[in-house]
Amino acid sequence: DTEVLTTDIVEGNLIQQVDRALDILRTKYLLSYISYEGIHRREKLVYPYEALREALLNSIIHREYFVSSEIQIRVYEDKLVIGNEARLQDITVEDLSRSHPSRPHNKLIADVFYKAGFIESWGRGTQRIIDNCVAEGLSVPMYEYKMGFLYLTFSHERVNERVNELTDTEKAVYRLVANKPSVTQLELAAELRLTVQYIRKIMKALKDKNYIERIGADKNGYWKIIEKS
Repeated sequence: DTEVLTTDIVEGNLIQQVDRALDILRTKYLLSYISYEGIHRREKLVYPYEALREALLNSIIHREYFVSSEIQIRVYEDKLVIGNEARLQDITVEDLSRSHPSRPHNKLIADVFYKAGFIESWGRGTQRIIDNCVAEGLSVPMYEYKMGFLYLTFSHERVNERVNELTDTEKAVYRLVANKPSVTQLELAAELRLTVQYIRKIMKALKDKNYIERIGADKNGYWKIIEKS
């Protein structure tokens, strides 16, 4: 937690914030696994998209708005943590992982999201998050309530196993390449605030370790992630 590589601030109305936050996570911070069904390309995030969406909606609906703190999403190599200052309404943090009554802290906001079709019913969101993760073979997300903040932690051991031998800079480059195979070395240098020469060194290291390979050449080429068994 002492080293922050990059940050983004999401603004706009509450509905826009959900879409924009998910777009940033999908395009910048999270790896996607690519598979093919016949001629159709399938792309799946390391964490279920619907679970992340539900978690963000819950954070907005149950957030304590009379304080200056913000909803925070922290992305690590092996986990993703969403935290917001909130008050649990006559339920315990353990209740969030099982059936519990719906008592939204911000009833008007919850009503708007419900009528807009963003949530199906109140009280089932936390369980749907768990169900989505378990269905994808992930461990059960963990809820914690500390010093007035509610934290939800998504774990993904496969990410940690895949990149635990890389340096922090190599991990950052690997993640960007995985999310945008057509990315150029110049774009990588600008994104990570490094020199192009240093990016070339990192790319060579990733190729030597069989993490990536170059398909094609020049502007028509792209980077391919090498899946390890």
